[in-house]
Amino acid sequence: MQWWHCCSTEDVDGAISTIDTSDFFDPSSERSDLQQLDPGNNTPTGSHSGKLSSSSMTPRSKVRAPEDDKYCFHLTFLKMSPIHMILEPCGVGLRFVGFPKGTSKDTSVASLVLRQRLKQHDVIVRINGECHHEQMAHSLVSSASATLTLEVVRPILCRISIHKDEKAALGAGLSYRPGFSCVDLATVHIGAISKHNEKAGPEGQLEVNDFLISVNGISEEPDNMIKALQTSTRVDLLVAQVSRAWLLGVDSL
Repeated sequence: MQWWHCCSTEDVDGAISTIDTSDFFDPSSERSDLQQLDPGNNTPTGSHSGKLSSSSMTPRSKVRAPEDDKYCFHLTFLKMSPIHMILEPCGVGLRFVGFPKGTSKDTSVASLVLRQRLKQHDVIVRINGECHHEQMAHSLVSSASATLTLEVVRPILCRISIHKDEKAALGAGLSYRPGFSCVDLATVHIGAISKHNEKAGPEGQLEVNDFLISVNGISEEPDNMIKALQTSTRVDLLVAQVSRAWLLGVDSL
C-alpha cells in the first residue's frame, strides 16, 4: 500500500503551522507535507483531523439513491495476507485511488471482494469501527489474519461552475499534497463558494469534506488545480460530494 506523512499546513509564502493529522508516509519517497490554503487570500486555514463527524455535515434534502448502487455500504471479508491498495488520507477517512501495478494476479478472497466492489474515489470511513487514518491503514497492511469490516461512502459526483471576481476570495480552505489525485475541501467561509451555495440547490452545493476531482479540466495535478482556482474568474469543477452521500446513505450502514 502507498501511504503518506501529512503533518503540517503551508501557505503560498511557505509559512508552516502544525495541524493535528494522522502520520502517513510513502516508504519509497521523501517525506512531503500536506498543504492547506485558501486560494483567494493565500492564508492557512483550520485543522483537518481526519475523524468522521456527521455533526459537521449540514442536513440535505432527501434524494432517492440509485437502485443499483448505494451511497454507503459495508464490506466484510477474511484477510489472510497484507492488502495492497493506493489510498489517500482525506477529511473523513481514506480515499481509494486504485491498486498498484503487479497486483492484478492476487486471487485472495479479500482482493477479489475489494476489486469487485470498490470504485475510484470511494472513501473508507471506518475499518472494524476504527476511524483513525493510521490504524485503518495498518489493519490493511498487517500480515496477521483478521476479519475486516469496511464502512465505505461512495461520493456523489457532480459538475459545478463558480464565478468570482478576479481578486475575490474563493472562501475555502483546501487541503492537498503534491502527488495526491484530488484537492480536499477542509473549510468553507465567506467568499465565492458561500455565495454560490446560497443560490444553488442541495445537489449543487460544496461542503466541508467534499473534494475536487478536476478544476477547469485539470485533474490529478493539485498544484495546477490550485493555480486555476487562484487565477480564473470562472471555475468549472468536478466535485465528489462526500457529505451529501453520507447523509443520503448513512441509514444503510
